[in-house]
Amino acid sequence: MNNAKVTGLRGVELGVKDLHQSAAFYSCVWGLDPVVSEGDTIHLRANGTEHHIVTLRERPKSGLLGIHFATQDRVAVDARDLNYAEYFDEGDPHEAEIDDYHSHNTERLDVASVVDLLQGLPQFRALVAAT
Repeated sequence: MNNAKVTGLRGVELGVKDLHQSAAFYSCVWGLDPVVSEGDTIHLRANGTEHHIVTLRERPKSGLLGIHFATQDRVAVDARDLNYAEYFDEGDPHEAEIDDYHSHNTERLDVASVVDLLQGLPQFRALVAAT
């Protein structure tokens, strides 16, 4: 058994359709600051120790591209067994039947509605209270 324990979240990587509009959203609503911009990529920083916590990459389709975890022990991480077949099957056959979110099955929110929604989340209120 490997002892590579997750100690935190270092960052997330998102595919976005409009890079600059998405960066403006994360800056205005979440208070993140752009630190590096390279071609189709912008890295945004919060007030923690990580260089950046959100990476936005312009893509034709929006989606989650990656989650980056923190750990205290680099050696344990490097020694881990990458045999994911032990934990996963060939996948859920019904996954392909699930429709992606699009304009016909979601409600578009204006900025005020997004702010109201975020302010209603306990995690967001705790984050704001901590800053």
